[in-house]
Amino acid sequence: QIVQGASTKVNDNVKITFDGSIVDPIPLLVAYHKPKGIISTMSDDWGRKHLKDSVPEIYLKHMHPVGRLDADSSGLLLLSSDGTLTHKLLQPKFKVEREYKCLVEPKDGMPPPGHSLIDKVFEGVATADGIFPGEITGIEGCKVKVIVKEGKYRMVRRMLANAGYPVLELHRFRYGDIVMGSELGEGECKVIEGRALRWAQWLRKTP
Repeated sequence: QIVQGASTKVNDNVKITFDGSIVDPIPLLVAYHKPKGIISTMSDDWGRKHLKDSVPEIYLKHMHPVGRLDADSSGLLLLSSDGTLTHKLLQPKFKVEREYKCLVEPKDGMPPPGHSLIDKVFEGVATADGIFPGEITGIEGCKVKVIVKEGKYRMVRRMLANAGYPVLELHRFRYGDIVMGSELGEGECKVIEGRALRWAQWLRKTP
């Protein structure tokens, strides 16, 4: 089929050619392993390193970041080509989990992380924006894994600090069903495929 209009929609599995050459489709989602020191924006008035300094241009032309990850945090940052999916990934209504590995330092007089922290986070920690619950999924010394279902500004850091355990390092490794493993090095990108892509497509269609 010959298409002349730029607004024509096609299925994901359709091959597109231009002047006889196959055109690679734009991915729905790309995983980017954001290093510390990179801000999650396309530009910066203060001269700090941002996404255009580290993400391949081929993705940035047609995609946008899903929320943000603090400059002093590292890990999984999603790039999306679909506004509806981005909205659903970000909105608390859809309860999409984000999971983090945190290195914490107990405040003076606080015990090492343990059951009291698990209970406090589960019940909800008061912040300037309200009370937010989470789930501690693992503790090893001062290393804590935590799940939240909202992505407000520095929320995990504020929750743990207000619970008595300020965060020294924070690394996001999961967003919904999308898990970033050790195979994706810092600064690298990977197109989301397989089961994780099917989950994202399901979420996009969810009312």
